[in-house]
Parts: sequence; C-alpha cells; structure tokens
Amino acid sequence: MAFQSIAKELSEFERDFAGVLDDRDAAVRFLLQYLAGQHAGRLRPKVLLLTAGMQGGTGPESGRMALLVELLHLASLIHDDVIDNASERRNQQTVNAVWDNKIAVLLGDYLLSKVLGLMQESSLPGLLERVSSTVQQLTSGEITQLSQYNNLDLSESDYIRIVSLKTASLLETSFRLGSLSAGADMVQESAYGSFGQRFGLFFQLKDDLKDYAVTSDGKGIYNDIREGNVTLPVIYTMQSLCMTERADFRHRYLQVGKSEPDLSAIAGTVRQCGALAHACGQLRQMEEELLQDCARFPASPYRDDLEYVIRETGDCGPILKL
Repeated sequence: MAFQSIAKELSEFERDFAGVLDDRDAAVRFLLQYLAGQHAGRLRPKVLLLTAGMQGGTGPESGRMALLVELLHLASLIHDDVIDNASERRNQQTVNAVWDNKIAVLLGDYLLSKVLGLMQESSLPGLLERVSSTVQQLTSGEITQLSQYNNLDLSESDYIRIVSLKTASLLETSFRLGSLSAGADMVQESAYGSFGQRFGLFFQLKDDLKDYAVTSDGKGIYNDIREGNVTLPVIYTMQSLCMTERADFRHRYLQVGKSEPDLSAIAGTVRQCGALAHACGQLRQMEEELLQDCARFPASPYRDDLEYVIRETGDCGPILKL
C-alpha cells in the first residue's frame, strides 16, 4: 500500500488540517467546512513529508510545512477558479460556483493569512523569502498563461516556462521545505529543489494528458480545450498538421461555446495525429530520468514511496486507450 512510510504523519496532517479549517465565526466556518469536505490528492504535503523522511526524519516543522504548502495550493486554486470562471474542479463545484467570486476571493485570502500564521510559528531560516518567491512565481505564471489564452502558436519553450512558474514552483518549494525541515544543508536543499522542479514539469504534463482520458460514460474531460489553455498535446498537434489542416484545427479550437461533439472532434484530431502518443513518450522518458535521479537519494521506505508516485504518474495506459 502506498505511503505507508508516512502513514502516521498523514493522519496527523489530516487532523491538523481540519483544525486549521475551523473558525469561531459561523459563516467562515461553513465555507471552510466545504473545503474540508472536498477530496484532494495532497500531493504537495506527501512529497514534502517523503523528502523530510529521506533527509533524516519528519518532525513538528515538517508537519507545519506540509500544512503551509497545502494551504498555499488551495488558495491558488480558489483564485485560479475565479480568474478562469470555472464551475467545476475534479468533478466538484468550485467555491465561486457555489457562492460567488467575492466570497471565493476572500476565502483564498483567508487561507493565505493562515499561511502567514504558520510562517510566524516556524523557525526555518529563509522561509519568508522562499514562500514570497513562490507566490510571485505562481502569480506570474497565471498572468503569463492568461496572456497566452487561445494562442495556438505557443512554443514548447513558452509552455515549459509557464508550467515552471505555475505548477513546478510550488512542488519545488515542497521538496525544499521538506528537506530543510529535516536539517538539510544548502547543497542538499538545492538537490531536492532541482528534483522538485523537474517533478513538477512531469506532473503537469500528466495532468494535461488526463484531460484526454475517456471516462466510464465514454466522454472526455476536455477542460483545457474548453477553456482555451494550450497544452503540450495541442502544441504537438499544431506542429504535425499541414497548413490546410492547421487552419481548420485553429478554426475549430477557437470556436466560442464549443459543444461536447466539438470538443470530442478536436480531441480526436489530437489523437489521430499522434500528439498524445508523442507526449506520453516524453512522459515516460521523464519518468525514467526521475527514477534514475531518485536512486541517488538514500535507500529507505520513503524513497520507495516516492518512486511509487513517479511510476503511477508516468502511467499513460488510460489516456492512450481508445
């Protein structure tokens, strides 16, 4: 079973997280309970705790940092949903859909205030600089992505730059803070941070590919296509099509209010031109490289669990299955 190495720490995390998502004010508490009821993967706390374990062992500071990165992640998601006018995330209604944008923005700000409180309680050196830098990168990534809305001429290097800011930065910080919470020196922190940055790119590519996975009712998710987010499969598609086909694909992709058949047809073109297979091949290559790098960390049950996460993320079976 996965994450047995940090089972105790994850149990403590959920207990403490429920405590953080509490407030004496009934109206605020009601909103926070909605967040608490949403199921999340907890990827960032997990990799943080695994990193602390590999570095030498988890402790109170590791638990505090696990709460910090999850709260920061949640706050960024709530604000992103407002910006994107999203009504669902992971098959659950967003805060702005259930209430409105004003409430959602304020709730995101409330979570950021909790992050500040955890920073005050911490004794980790340089924490303020690391967290403030991460927030700047997250914000910059969102702004850059918005500026590239529906830009089907987006290059692969521009895509990687956006992902490095918007997704990989917080995962890099999770690895860094995990190592620091277990006493890592600057060299060790840098090694974990570099690994976390590449893991973040790897994770985002898989998340982009999941948009093309077929559900049990035969329908795809296609949120990125619907919202005009240009991801690596679409970039590969534009590169592989001839000029006439590219113009037709551009016309269909830029349609406003795309129907389910429209979305399915666009996804079909992405599949037929081999873009998903190409992206999955890149994902598998990244998986191999990460596993090789992971082998340089000290052998332990923590490393075994991190390798499990990498292999699970690198599985393209459900996406390539027609």
